[in-house]
Amino acid sequence: EKVDAKPDLNLIEPGGAYLIWLDFRGLRLSGQELDEFLVKKAKIWLDEDRKFGAAGEGFYRLNSACPRSGLVKAVDRLIALL
Repeated sequence: EKVDAKPDLNLIEPGGAYLIWLDFRGLRLSGQELDEFLVKKAKIWLDEDRKFGAAGEGFYRLNSACPRSGLVKAVDRLIALL
């Protein structure tokens, strides 16, 4: 199920796994632009779309199997920039 996180960002609600799929296609950035946005501006590292072939383009994977405080910081930084 898609959940509207921000106007240009959607997340695919996890089905019991610890991986959250984020749909960044609404930002209309190239893969390189999106990588730079995430790493340099948001200061988060996600599994990029290219790992998942053409069907994965625009999607990044967030691993939520980490301390909650780190996850909250990362998501807060991302949302603040959007």
